[in-house]
Amino acid sequence: ALAIHRETGDRTSEFACLTALSTAWREAGQADLALSLTQRTLEIAHDLDLTTYEGFAHLELGRAYAMLNRPEEALDHFHEAASLHRSMGEHVRESESFEGVGGIYQSLGRLDEAARFYRQAANGYRRDGARWNLAVCLDRLATVMADDGAPEPAQAHWHEAVEALQDFADPRAERL
Repeated sequence: ALAIHRETGDRTSEFACLTALSTAWREAGQADLALSLTQRTLEIAHDLDLTTYEGFAHLELGRAYAMLNRPEEALDHFHEAASLHRSMGEHVRESESFEGVGGIYQSLGRLDEAARFYRQAANGYRRDGARWNLAVCLDRLATVMADDGAPEPAQAHWHEAVEALQDFADPRAERL
């Protein structure tokens, strides 16, 4: 499909194919391949002058750089993604960007900063009713709180996460 979209000059569909491929490679643990493909999606987003695509590309670049243990580059892309998504009113993607920043700070042992960004993300998810995202983010926030010596707030966040997942029968929800 990618070859056909390139051949016909359908840049929007080329972006979609590259995004699907890069996400699949990232989820399979192949961050180098994901990074390469996602850099191409950012070029397409710039060529098409589509802010939505650019924001998504920056979010995916942040995720790839995080996997590659390149925190400064990940933070740059997560912050850019948050700014772009905020400007478009895409609050769930903005929250995903904040959650990415929180993850970077958590990996660096900067727990106060991680908690601050996880809270921002959780508030956005709560506001938009993104219950799955909220539950995952609250689990991360609770882990940071527990690691930082605050078990009572951690328990409250885990409790809210479980409540958010009440109607989910997904095995991932049960593990969380």
